[in-house]
Amino acid sequence: MNIIDRTSYAVKHAEVYLPKEFHTAWDNPKLVRLMGNELTFSPSQEIRQAILSVTDKLNYYPEDIATNEKIREKIAEYVGKPMTSANITIGNGSIELIDLVYKTFLCPGDEVLVPTPEYSLYFKYPPLYGAKVIDVLPDKDDFNYSTESFLKLITDKTKLIVASNPNNPVGTLLSRDTVQRLCETEKLILIDEAYIEFSNTSLYDLISTYPNLIILRTLSKAIGLAGIRFGYCLANPEIIEYMNRVRLIMNSSVIAQAVAMVALNHRDYIQETIKKIIENRNYLNSELQNIPEFKVYPSHANYVLIGCAKTGITATEFFEKLLQRGYLIRRFAKSRGFPGDEHFRISIGTSDEMKGVIREIHSILQEKAVASISTV
Repeated sequence: MNIIDRTSYAVKHAEVYLPKEFHTAWDNPKLVRLMGNELTFSPSQEIRQAILSVTDKLNYYPEDIATNEKIREKIAEYVGKPMTSANITIGNGSIELIDLVYKTFLCPGDEVLVPTPEYSLYFKYPPLYGAKVIDVLPDKDDFNYSTESFLKLITDKTKLIVASNPNNPVGTLLSRDTVQRLCETEKLILIDEAYIEFSNTSLYDLISTYPNLIILRTLSKAIGLAGIRFGYCLANPEIIEYMNRVRLIMNSSVIAQAVAMVALNHRDYIQETIKKIIENRNYLNSELQNIPEFKVYPSHANYVLIGCAKTGITATEFFEKLLQRGYLIRRFAKSRGFPGDEHFRISIGTSDEMKGVIREIHSILQEKAVASISTV
């Protein structure tokens, strides 16, 4: 019996997602994790207490998010007016919400415009629904996108335009004007603001003007709760209602909801964390720019992208050498939007972690210089 013949259309057009860096990190807990744009600060005591407070309730199903008015009201309060609970649904991380948007709106034959480079799951999921991804190329080698980058690719088949803002993995921002003009095309516009707290340039207020605008957010980045898997979607109530029709019920655990309620109450803690990350980002960026062989891309997120072509050392070599020294980064070797093996990314961690990774980068470059001299 040939099992593949009995599988769905989605299975035939999918591949298993294997984030190997995360396996490496969990398998080697002493490594400094600078590969996944996680917050490397430990959770607060209040978060730990929130988890403990529900341990005697883990035998019960969680309340479905569609009826949990309190958590959605808390999110609306955190985001700001004019958002209300009716503008919000929840996902098991924003990753689930990306798929949920596609599940809600994509049909066979649709086209989805996706920048390149961009977060990989944006272009992995559309084929599962019979849709085609159209690459939006940057205007220059700095990975910035103009309005025209998108507009010139729109056709009658275009159903959805997707972009992270700030861009992952580069850290660039789309202008407010560009997003508004895209909304005016009356195509569905999905903006992923996973890293928005590090740039303070959210576009959520445009939802009341543009009913076709969908914004995703997460507690994984600035709020530092990647492990509980909690993301939220902001959109007009009609879109939220359609998404809830196909959303997996009870997709947010008792623990996740309890932790989210506590975390969103601690604005001062969140702001202090954001301040530390921006300070450490500025330090790392400054130190990297002092290395003339590097091309350092300005970032509005909690990571910095580095071009290393002029060093004579590939991104893979930087990855491997830093791994040997206890630092796990992200390389982009022949990745979508990154021809060759010339770019790697460092997530922003603590001050000591940033000083340490800079020290090791200088050590790698010094070794290369000594080796070059010895071969002359």
